[in-house]
Amino acid sequence: MGETLGQRMNKLMDDHFVGREFEQHVFTTMLQGLEERSERILNLHGTTGIGKTFLLNRFGKLAERVGTRAAYVDAKEAFGSEEVFCGLLLQALGESAEIPDIPACINAINDKAREQKVVLLIDGFETMGSLDHRIREKLLPGLDANVLTVIAGRHSLEGPWRRSAVWSSIVVKLPLKELDYEVVRGYLCQRGVTDERQLDEIWLRTLGHPLSLNLSLDGSRGETVLSRDMAANPEPPEECVRQWLGEAPDNALRELLYAASVPRSFHQEQLGELLGRSVSDAEFDRLIGLSFTNRTPRGWQLTELVWETLRASFKTRMPSRFAEYADKTIAHYNRLLDQAHTGRGKGWEIDQLMRFSSSPVLRAHLRHSRDCGHYLEPIDFANYADAETYIEERLRTAKPQRIRCSDPQTGALFRFEMSAEESLLRLSALPLNELLRTGPDSVRLVRSKEGNVLGLFAIVPIHGGTAAFLRSAPLSRMYFETRETILSEGSERYPAGWFVYAMDVVDLEDESLRSAIVQAIFEKIAEGGLVLQSPPPLAYFRHACEGLGFECADVPSHPAYGESYPAYVYEIDTRGNRLKDYLRKMVPQRGALIEGPNADAGAAAKAEAAEEIPRTIEAIMAALTPREKEVASLLTQGLSNSDIAAALFVSEAAVKKHVNAMLSKYGLKNRTQLARAILDGRSPYE
Repeated sequence: MGETLGQRMNKLMDDHFVGREFEQHVFTTMLQGLEERSERILNLHGTTGIGKTFLLNRFGKLAERVGTRAAYVDAKEAFGSEEVFCGLLLQALGESAEIPDIPACINAINDKAREQKVVLLIDGFETMGSLDHRIREKLLPGLDANVLTVIAGRHSLEGPWRRSAVWSSIVVKLPLKELDYEVVRGYLCQRGVTDERQLDEIWLRTLGHPLSLNLSLDGSRGETVLSRDMAANPEPPEECVRQWLGEAPDNALRELLYAASVPRSFHQEQLGELLGRSVSDAEFDRLIGLSFTNRTPRGWQLTELVWETLRASFKTRMPSRFAEYADKTIAHYNRLLDQAHTGRGKGWEIDQLMRFSSSPVLRAHLRHSRDCGHYLEPIDFANYADAETYIEERLRTAKPQRIRCSDPQTGALFRFEMSAEESLLRLSALPLNELLRTGPDSVRLVRSKEGNVLGLFAIVPIHGGTAAFLRSAPLSRMYFETRETILSEGSERYPAGWFVYAMDVVDLEDESLRSAIVQAIFEKIAEGGLVLQSPPPLAYFRHACEGLGFECADVPSHPAYGESYPAYVYEIDTRGNRLKDYLRKMVPQRGALIEGPNADAGAAAKAEAAEEIPRTIEAIMAALTPREKEVASLLTQGLSNSDIAAALFVSEAAVKKHVNAMLSKYGLKNRTQLARAILDGRSPYE
């Protein structure tokens, strides 16, 4: 007899199963140790499409391989009926009963458990309704000690499950997260996708979300191909939107959900500001009870892919309302910045505001920014040895770095690589002992919440007390030779600014560490001063500087990183009232940004700037020569002038000529504005 359809489907599921090694280890460990362990329930939970059902199927196969009886039940099929649920459970066990009720289930399960271990796999537990109580109070307490129950649902077991010390002691919670890059890469290679750029595109589009990952591929013709052009349509498949919105079936909850998709973080009062009405506790509790809403130290967030997907859907379906909410959100964070007596500690507000930046480069770098609990610890005699050990370990274990990020709005993909030697350049120019003498907080260790050292930041305040160091240090000497007066403008308490001397982390591929770098820079920008840095002259650092709004200072390059790496100094000036100027440059100019007594002047400046810059991508591209179009296309990919020259087989001087010609045509100031205008298809001042 040939293979049945069910057998074929099971084989395909096995063939395509990847990752979840940790979860499988937890399951097998609990199953093997049932006799010694007090835990009897494993609670899988995670948002729609995260792979709960797929993993339950895997657990069933793992159980069968070691002679354990596995019974799978989808609670959604029970429709809240005890009789139907018990009938499904008995059927999964190969049993039947005249009255399919809980006592019959207990007897059948325990009969099996006397012969062999039994695993109950209950899926879709969030649909149980009032049956939750019956299962918890009647079914589970009657089961033999040889039974392991796996409960899967969108939410973790809460309420009575959590309040009871007894239940808490026997339930092991196992939250499911997205798959990591290496797992996704392995899965895609298995499905026939081996092109490096395609691999990165799919990863950055799906962020390892299993449903989105599967829907991004089309295996209907016996081979795996991309289901659609990702650059043209960067959003995840519409099926994901449909499933996520399925958790918010009524209009009232969807209204809140769409509003929550505009800011990156939200709280109850802020949503009330957006909607123009108060949001009740009951409404807000429903919103934060959704499986894809997470609590953070500064409020709540939708999980990253859900946020991006619903935000894009809201913007497409209701563009006017989205623009209104965006205006209000921008105004909200600007108001917080205005109300602060000092900029210290306001880097988070700038981070939130920059989610509305017109720069695709910045949006790409901020895309994965999240609070991972890392903290900065000043270096002193107590932890000086930790700093030395960190540097020694970095020098010993350096490896090549491959950094990838993409703009969620345009789908623009940015990929950077650096050798092991290049990854150490920032440490090579780090005079640790001299830096420590510039101030108690100048050099800090980056620690994880577990206390592990993950990086070292050196940010020197600019004032008379640090003048001698800044005049002589290799990275800053060239700049202050022509800007001597700045050194006398500040004091130890109120420096004129900061020189970001080094920001080194163990792994630039780690998104949380890149987030820590950006957050530290935003903190200095928010304080109001001159922020300077001179990173190694590599594509990644140039790209990051441009994205953050740094401009190349008009001073000669220096060889602090070696003759092969001539580096420049980049600056952002937020002294005095220039912070608002910086924000206007970085964030689209909406009415919300221009408030107070200077509103008329600000509006006039906005209108004047908008007139100087073409407002559509067609207007930008139409007037370009064929060669300028080629240069523009490569420019938006983050390539340097030298890289563009190599790609087009022309001189670097010729590329500079074409870039300057394009800047001149449209009255733009720099490459960043030009790339922004082309990628966004609109004025960078919009």
